[in-house]
Amino acid sequence: VLTGAVLPAGAEVVMAEDGLASGELREPAAFGPVLALAGKARASLGLSTGGEPHAIRNRCCQHRSPTLAASDTLRLGRAIK
Repeated sequence: VLTGAVLPAGAEVVMAEDGLASGELREPAAFGPVLALAGKARASLGLSTGGEPHAIRNRCCQHRSPTLAASDTLRLGRAIK
C-alpha cells in the first residue's frame, strides 16, 4: 500500500508528491489490507464517522499504553515490509 496498489475501478490509494501513499485510502479494496494487518476493530475506529476515536481514550494515540504502543510498532513494521 505504501507504494500504491492495483485496485478495482473506484478504489484508490492516494499518492503524495514523493511517490508514497499519502494515507488516504478510498473504498474497501484500498483499506482492506490495512484492516487485515491492524485488526478490524482497532483500525476501523474512525472509519464509520470519519473522525478521530477520542471517545475510546485507551486506543487514542495520546493515551495509549506502552504495551499498545509496542504492538502498534510491530504491526506497522510488518506492514512496511
